[in-house]
Amino acid sequence: MKSESYNYIFKIISHLKIFHNVSFFITPLDYDVLYSWYDKKIPLNIIFFSLKRVVKRRESKGKDVISISNFSYEVRKNYKLYLERKAGSHDVEDKHEEQIQQSRLPLPQELDSLYLEVEQNCNSEETKDKFKEKLLLYFKDDEELNLQTEAFMNNLSPSLRLEKYRKEFKLNYLINKFKLDLLN
Repeated sequence: MKSESYNYIFKIISHLKIFHNVSFFITPLDYDVLYSWYDKKIPLNIIFFSLKRVVKRRESKGKDVISISNFSYEVRKNYKLYLERKAGSHDVEDKHEEQIQQSRLPLPQELDSLYLEVEQNCNSEETKDKFKEKLLLYFKDDEELNLQTEAFMNNLSPSLRLEKYRKEFKLNYLINKFKLDLLN
């Protein structure tokens, strides 16, 4: 599904910018690499772990990250280890996912009660959509969010600088910032 793949790719790109302050022009080759990760269904926590290791390693050598392909080997290696550890198990809970759940930033009071409603009705797309719209409306004048969004949009090729991707990036940014995993 196209929107799922873009959502997945945006999460990776926004994670690089938000957590590692890494941004660069996304080439068609980079999109091919990102889409191949989506196609293989590589969990985001494996990718985020790999991104962190590569960024640290390159920084220690004084090198910049200039392409998504800089992460390919590390992602493949960690995904292979993940599959080997998972082989034969039934319900593997990843520590990284638990940490994310426990470290959720507090939402503004106006949104917290609405998010509780989302948690209670987690299968209701209508409730999720209502919350997403209120979330975007609440943070529409947020300087940090708007700066991050503009930086992200400037890194996209001109043909991808569409309003729907701007909105999707803002949502993904806020979902990641506040660890609102139920909205994914």
